[in-house]
Amino acid sequence: MNRKKGFQTKSGDPQKLGQILQRALKQRNILLHFKDQHLWDAWHKAVGKTISAQTRVDRLDRDTLFVKVSSSAWMQQLQFVKREILDKLNEILGKESVRNIFFSIGEVSAVQKKKDDPPSFKLDQHLLKDRDKKLIEECTASISDRELNEILKRAMTRNIIRRKMENRRKSP
Repeated sequence: MNRKKGFQTKSGDPQKLGQILQRALKQRNILLHFKDQHLWDAWHKAVGKTISAQTRVDRLDRDTLFVKVSSSAWMQQLQFVKREILDKLNEILGKESVRNIFFSIGEVSAVQKKKDDPPSFKLDQHLLKDRDKKLIEECTASISDRELNEILKRAMTRNIIRRKMENRRKSP
């Protein structure tokens, strides 16, 4: 059986599609954060506006929720109420899918967008250069699932535009 290099683990087992995509995007310096909207909504309900503004759900890995926190002071305070947050979160989710929360200091955006917010990247698509569009097409060309293809195109577009907007703000 002739498999393409990079699609197998060292033991010869096939890799998960998500691992392959993340590695390919990382090689092209395209960072994506896949978020489960349902999990974000549950987090927001469990902790409220104040804590939500200082935190960002990063990922759920097995039964541990990884959360980025804006500062060490917030991280310490959240350690004191971790058990209560876990209980409330699992109550909202309707099952005990989160058994631990791991807090780490990281970038927390000032405004977390809800899934109902209109995608702002459409307004700024003029910022994409032809080479950006070509890169997006090349990266997604081999993905036959139309829905996944479109999702990745939107995510890559948002990421490129966000980086350009940040660079504009930093420039004098």
